Amino acid sequence: MWQVLLFAAAGVWVMIQHMVPVGSIGSEALSLPFDDAFITWRYVERAATGHGLTWNDGEAVFGISTPLYALVLLVVRLLSAPMDISLPVLGLAVNGVLSVVAAGLLWRLLRQWWPGRPGWAWATALLWLVDPGEIGVSLGGMETNLVLALWALVLQRQVLTRPILAGVLGGLACLARPESLVLVGPLVLHAIGICTPHIGMGVGGRLRLALPTLARNAMGSILAVAPWFAFALMNYGDLVPHSIRAKGAPLYDLAPGRALQDALFASGLPRPGGAWLGRVAANAGVGGQMAISLQYGLSLLLLLALATVLIRWQQSIFSQSKTVPEGRASVVAPHDHGQWASGLRVRPEALSSPLLALVLLLALYLLGNPFLLPWYLPPLRWLTRLAMLGCALALADRALHDVGAMRWRRVLALTLLFATGGWLANSAGVAWTLRRLPTPAAYDAIVRDPTRQRIRAYSTAARWLTNHAEQDARVMASEIGQLGWSWPGHIIDSCALVSAESLPFLPIPTDESTSPETPGIPKAAIERLRPDFIVSLPVFTRQSVDADPTLRSNYQEVARVPLVSPLWGDEALRILRRRSER
Repeated sequence: MWQVLLFAAAGVWVMIQHMVPVGSIGSEALSLPFDDAFITWRYVERAATGHGLTWNDGEAVFGISTPLYALVLLVVRLLSAPMDISLPVLGLAVNGVLSVVAAGLLWRLLRQWWPGRPGWAWATALLWLVDPGEIGVSLGGMETNLVLALWALVLQRQVLTRPILAGVLGGLACLARPESLVLVGPLVLHAIGICTPHIGMGVGGRLRLALPTLARNAMGSILAVAPWFAFALMNYGDLVPHSIRAKGAPLYDLAPGRALQDALFASGLPRPGGAWLGRVAANAGVGGQMAISLQYGLSLLLLLALATVLIRWQQSIFSQSKTVPEGRASVVAPHDHGQWASGLRVRPEALSSPLLALVLLLALYLLGNPFLLPWYLPPLRWLTRLAMLGCALALADRALHDVGAMRWRRVLALTLLFATGGWLANSAGVAWTLRRLPTPAAYDAIVRDPTRQRIRAYSTAARWLTNHAEQDARVMASEIGQLGWSWPGHIIDSCALVSAESLPFLPIPTDESTSPETPGIPKAAIERLRPDFIVSLPVFTRQSVDADPTLRSNYQEVARVPLVSPLWGDEALRILRRRSER
């Protein structure tokens, strides 16, 4: 009971952290959402006020990649209409609720995966709930908590045993984030029973048994995504959200493998012997980021090898506890706790499911090579943490299983458990969290982050446009979230994620951007689309407007908005106005 009470208290504390700062979002926000969150909010607000799920009037373009999260916010917005609560306040409140729900579902999932380690299941879920880094992402206003809640729900034993329901929830997860396709891995594992021994049955027999289950999974997924596909086809003329197609242009000119490298860094994988391996790599002529990536890759391979060995050992223990008549096959479903081998405190799917999903997610990032934004990273850390903890607990089981084991093995197992607990607490930032417990101030680091502070400058720029721009003015910007939320006029996204008219100008020429991470506003887009205003940090115009004599003569700076903190070498946001033609 005390565990439930402590978990509930932590949930209330997290909710407070989401509610305390949101009251001032309209002015000087204590919690600074990601700029992209305002894109979703503008879509939802326009839909709620009768303008349709669009960015600009007269443009049938769906420029976000999370239709399910937009639907959740739209429902909440409509239900709360009589209370006149602003959508940013509602959005962060929804994220606070989803954060607690996701952690609660994780606790329930881990109790199923680690039936003999209930304390570890509770501690892991609790530390994820109060992790200041994850709270910071949640306060960013994006869909991450909804994604993790659906992932934890899909992997529940009661869901996996209902293939159509599992497919429906998996399809909904894909509508929350496209990366949820990685759930296919755990669903296939469950269907063919790789995690659990099939005594006397070959691979072909397993596959034949799995086909009906996989078919029902697919049917459920189709049922979940079909309404969205029908809506998208009727309203936008396309099944795939425009923002996803635009990212394939590509927008960011990243080096091959850059996304995989960033994903490995963000995953939380340890690098045992990192300094020694770094010297070996340097001696072999491999240095810098590539050497570190290879070390993370080696750590992942070792984790996969360890999980494979442990699963085989668990299956052998199970096989020894069963007697099978000659010529008969015995199939035990992975969810059947009652028939699982006695003495094992961690189930095989606790190792295989998160590891397979992690590998598939890394493979997606390797193939797609997207620019990884902060709200992409929690699922990586979530899967890594569960995979590593599952392997550590199973390894301790291996050492403690044999009653006659040597004392050093049992000591090693206990040491491993304590080391794992230390790693978990450190990775969750628990020391920082405990220091901050007297005040709900997880957003302290956020308000000092220049990348999130810049939304204040865009809010000021929007007020300037309200006072000085014509009602039908067309504004071009490369960061459109806060600007589009605070100024309701026509905004052209130079990155083309919400503006189809900018898509022909992607990819942006490399000589028009200062770096792959800061794509400039294309000169051709300005010349062709002729926006009335350009609102931008200098980093996005330095290689285009500022470097082109014709564009410099066509646009004049009419206002500068100071940034709270310098960002990318810039100290102010610029507003440029097209000169009237003579």
